[in-house]
Amino acid sequence: HTIVKEFLDTTVECAVLAVNLSVTGEEEKDKVVSDLITTTLTLARENIPSALAAYSHREVVKTTRLLNPRQALIEALSLTREVRISLSPRRYLAVPDVSRLRANLSRLRRSRLVGTNRLAELLQLEYTTMAEEARQNPATAALTTVLARVKGKVNILVVSERNHDAGALAFNRHTLEGRGYRFLV
Repeated sequence: HTIVKEFLDTTVECAVLAVNLSVTGEEEKDKVVSDLITTTLTLARENIPSALAAYSHREVVKTTRLLNPRQALIEALSLTREVRISLSPRRYLAVPDVSRLRANLSRLRRSRLVGTNRLAELLQLEYTTMAEEARQNPATAALTTVLARVKGKVNILVVSERNHDAGALAFNRHTLEGRGYRFLV
């Protein structure tokens, strides 16, 4: 229902589905498969064209151009067979708040207080590291490929358990929302 409401509230007429195919266990696998099918069925029922950007922790698995809802559903169903338990369960830090980091950097650079330059340098290093990690993540490559094929403003729907891709998705969300895209998570 959230997908439908979000689409009805905008002038956006298509979607990009970013799908993380790497999970840590059977429960996550079931959830990703269920979310992918449910999301794609909802988009098909609402007759919303979609493109797919599927990736694992190692590589881009599949990218498509904008597909009609029936084709997108068929592709999504075939992707359910690609969801793999391939990551060892581990704890990931909280997802970074890139917007807050950028705002803090901006405030520190404007400040004339002693010591703020050093703190700004540290925060800039953190931002640069996040940008590089996002650039190297398959989620970024998959999204970049698909968005180059899909012209205009689209909603980006994420189907992921936020493991290896959490930082990259947070960074991409900040960057792409700045360019007018909407992330629905």
